[in-house]
Amino acid sequence: MPDLKETTLKIGRAAIGLFPTGSLVSEFFTTPKEKRLQSYLEAFDVLVQKLENMHDISAGNLAKRDDFLDVLYGTTHLWLVTSDSEKLKSIFSFLENVAVNPSADDGIDTIVLRTLRDLSGTHIFLMEKFAEHPRYTGTQEFSDIAGRRDYNPDWSIILNDLLNMGILGKEEGLSPKGKAILKRITITSDTGTKPDAP
Repeated sequence: MPDLKETTLKIGRAAIGLFPTGSLVSEFFTTPKEKRLQSYLEAFDVLVQKLENMHDISAGNLAKRDDFLDVLYGTTHLWLVTSDSEKLKSIFSFLENVAVNPSADDGIDTIVLRTLRDLSGTHIFLMEKFAEHPRYTGTQEFSDIAGRRDYNPDWSIILNDLLNMGILGKEEGLSPKGKAILKRITITSDTGTKPDAP
């Protein structure tokens, strides 16, 4: 059976190989994607070591788990197409959560993976704020919950996006779907701390 890192590297290289070598467009994709792939592999190594040391989960066992491999393949692609540090942290938090706390239904992880593709760091930041302050709803003024960031008028666009995605409810703040997604893309005290993105 191929090693997990080798499989991940092949997936990333296959994505990079979509562009002909020497073409102008390859200059925009090959070198930056190779760098991102390298940073992904380094972060993945750290995650695998953490899983082995903190949770006694070996890379060999992970390589045999279809649920983990499905998420690994999807998040490898997400890593290659974003530079958003909050999103990168969430990608690895999701991988860690899948490794440590497998979902009883792979449909949940499919929804999380699909949704994570469409989230920005600001989406995730606002989701976390709504989780911290459940009395706020998607229709209330939220500038006073901003915390570490100054209020940005563009957040209303992102809030509407979260409402349209079904992550925020019009009356309840984070919807059940939003809570389930946030639980899978953040690390709780049960699994450790949210990793730093490289």
